[in-house]
Amino acid sequence: VAPDGTVTALGAGTAEITTSVTIGGVTETGTTSVSVTGALEDTLVASFDFEDSLDNGVEGGAAASALVEGLSAYSGAVAYEEGRTGGKAVHLGAYGLKLNQEDLGTEYTVSMWVKSDSSLIENQIILFMGYHDPENWISISGSVTGTNKVKFWGNGGVVGKWTTLATSTVPSGEWHQITVTGSAGETTLYMDGISLGTAISNDPLSGENADIYIGVNNWDDEFVGLVDEVKIYNIAMSQEEVQNQAKDIFQTVFEQKAEASLTLSSLLGDNKNKDNIIYDLELPTALDTMSVSWSSSNPDVIANDGTVTSPSEDTEVS
Repeated sequence: VAPDGTVTALGAGTAEITTSVTIGGVTETGTTSVSVTGALEDTLVASFDFEDSLDNGVEGGAAASALVEGLSAYSGAVAYEEGRTGGKAVHLGAYGLKLNQEDLGTEYTVSMWVKSDSSLIENQIILFMGYHDPENWISISGSVTGTNKVKFWGNGGVVGKWTTLATSTVPSGEWHQITVTGSAGETTLYMDGISLGTAISNDPLSGENADIYIGVNNWDDEFVGLVDEVKIYNIAMSQEEVQNQAKDIFQTVFEQKAEASLTLSSLLGDNKNKDNIIYDLELPTALDTMSVSWSSSNPDVIANDGTVTSPSEDTEVS
């Protein structure tokens, strides 16, 4: 950032810029966050909207293929139903999809919207990235039969054998967005724009024959439900870019989750109401798979962990 305020973009990302202003003998210094966005559309290598076809919306890009468990070709008709925003979506069940994006490399982003018909069974496959022989993959699968729980797990290379990297939930009968980003040696899973953390990666899309499969793999039950708006990029999106895919929707989902879990009655502990706090508050440090931190306007009375030190007179604390 030049003294006249001109920004020269060296790459996509966020930088902290320190600026100083001097008036007379007084100098004030402040820090500003400056974000530079790249041409994200230039990194898009595949886009599937499933408007009555498995075509790739990127010019010259390969279409997807319908496969069954064991990765044999599906010979029946592919079904399409109403999609997330009024168009069409593909309905999987008797088959899944191979996206035909072999050897994408160590830098990638895979994003998609899913709507499961019912709760998943153990190992029922939603997303599979990599190859099965020799096994080197990372995927999202059902975790516990009859629940909405899913596991982000992998096998091969530095990941080890059948290692769970993160867990979450994907409620059935609702649209939810899944994004996986990868760069050399690490991968991050996002559910509805919320990061579930970064884990070690075996770079599943960098090997020969490595591909991306939706709802099918070599061994497990196919995903049963709708899939829409699948997009593949040859970069690892930043958290901000992931969240900008549907920021308003992600914000609403987050607020609903927070309001359902962080109720006043659950926070009060042994206190009868919020206007007469005597005992320590019970402030959770986690919400689903997210860490939670708290900040008090008067830590001497109510500490950031909810510990109460009674003041000598009535005091209001936020």
